[in-house]
Amino acid sequence: MTQWPISVLLLLSVVLSHAPGISGKRHHQQLQQQGGSHPYYHQAVTRKTTLTVGYLTAIKGDLKDRQGLAISGALKMALDEVNDSPDILPNVHLALRWNDTRGDTVLATRAMTEMICDGVSTFFGPEGPCHVEAIVSQSRNIPMISYVSNFNIIKKSG
Repeated sequence: MTQWPISVLLLLSVVLSHAPGISGKRHHQQLQQQGGSHPYYHQAVTRKTTLTVGYLTAIKGDLKDRQGLAISGALKMALDEVNDSPDILPNVHLALRWNDTRGDTVLATRAMTEMICDGVSTFFGPEGPCHVEAIVSQSRNIPMISYVSNFNIIKKSG
């Protein structure tokens, strides 16, 4: 998905609104004079942008203290609440894509890179060690929230 700076979008909307022959109100008046109508003026068309949330969990595997099952339910409930609310993100639909990493760094990294190639917008997880995944996520400027990690990667600057 291409993200445009707000200044470009504002400029584009100003140009289109002042371009000759593109005035929506004038076009609607012409249609009414000709006895016709256009469906877009009678029904509001709302197009929702779909953002996919990547979820890397450890449901199976040898990882101790796996919390994937409990977190999975909470994450699904949160996404449903956001999608059902007209006030939180009114023009956005959040979709969930998940993968059982089994607590394995190689499986988690493979799943993450595949999801990145498919356009995932953000990540929750992985559960367990996440140093490699954090670097991959950072390199593509994609937010990652590891809900269970015992790895400290905070650096002090100075």
